[in-house]
Amino acid sequence: MIASCDQDLGGEYAAGDRRWMVIDHGEQLEIYPAFPDVPASNLEVAPRTLELWREDGVLRGATHRRYMRGAASCTARVPATIARCADNTLEIVHAETAPPLGFTPCTWGRADPARVERWTRR
Repeated sequence: MIASCDQDLGGEYAAGDRRWMVIDHGEQLEIYPAFPDVPASNLEVAPRTLELWREDGVLRGATHRRYMRGAASCTARVPATIARCADNTLEIVHAETAPPLGFTPCTWGRADPARVERWTRR
């Protein structure tokens, strides 16, 4: 049972029909989607990854997604935070990444606003 963010948070989580895999390395968490996570696009798009670090009792980091056009590649990054860990759930604050407006150099438009998702440990 998850009661705090200081615990080992590793495992599978559900948010509606989406599943996420959390790998807890102590000071760092890696989070991967366990569902098809590639939006329709005219670009080559990789699934998201989240990397979070424990700092002063807070879990924060970023969501990353790589976009490619031919040999050109850009990796989008938006902030992500685990705001709460209790009752066997995580509350994740993050946003969808946006594709680049240009590739050489990588230029970005606005990302979607951040939202809170509640993930329940399975």
